[in-house]
Amino acid sequence: MPITNSSTGGRAIRIMKTALQTASSTKGAGVEARLEFLGRKANSLYNFIYGYLSGDEALFETDDEILNWTLVDVVDDLSASIWNLGSGFYKTAASCQRGALEMAVVSLYFQEQENKNKVLGGYNLQFSDWDAGSSSTPNWGTTKPFLKKHVLVKAFHAKEGFCVIESAHDFFKYLCSFTHSRAFSPEDGLGSNTMNMKSDVGEFHEEEFQRIATALDNTVAHIVSMWSVMYPHVVQDWESSNGAGGNLSFEELFCTLSSQTALEFARAENAKA
Repeated sequence: MPITNSSTGGRAIRIMKTALQTASSTKGAGVEARLEFLGRKANSLYNFIYGYLSGDEALFETDDEILNWTLVDVVDDLSASIWNLGSGFYKTAASCQRGALEMAVVSLYFQEQENKNKVLGGYNLQFSDWDAGSSSTPNWGTTKPFLKKHVLVKAFHAKEGFCVIESAHDFFKYLCSFTHSRAFSPEDGLGSNTMNMKSDVGEFHEEEFQRIATALDNTVAHIVSMWSVMYPHVVQDWESSNGAGGNLSFEELFCTLSSQTALEFARAENAKA
């Protein structure tokens, strides 16, 4: 049962002490190795997306300003998710993945706006207004319709029967169950709030750990899929440096069947060039 305490602040103190103990004893059940692997995965994702800058300047805007101001939050949210995984905050770890996935889509949206609607002497208005703090971060209602119009997103959908943008949004909804403290997530039928998840907050629980760690694998797979379909040259750039500097392999980044389909699509597009 969840940790309870009738005195004001007692629950928080108990959870903190438990979580600190959990974080200091991560060697059991392969946890330490899994956390290290996930950390490498977050770093590899960051490096993979920066491969966008290797594109043909005649076809893509390759200035790094947009990536510099957006991808840092993606990796920081993934890092926070890994930290929370290691200290038994599984619900929070999933919520951090939600932030990472959403911001990765926002980064993609801003970059494509730059390719389509560049402003002479500056950056596209969507990014510029956001960067100046004068507009909110665009939500899925703004980003999804725009990205789904991309010629390669439509080509992939026609060829494979599903849309990588829509698929990522569906997974985002799963992560939202944790952020919004829904009793159970409809996608897997399992608890997604404190009362219904299988572990006390801050305590290690093998099943919940593996569940949310796998969710992080899927989060990354969705992100690399979207970037690969829209900008296949990021895959080509990775081909030449795969495994360098501690980066993960394609098989480790594209670890789901749908993401492997996106990878093969990108390779086929590169072969046409």
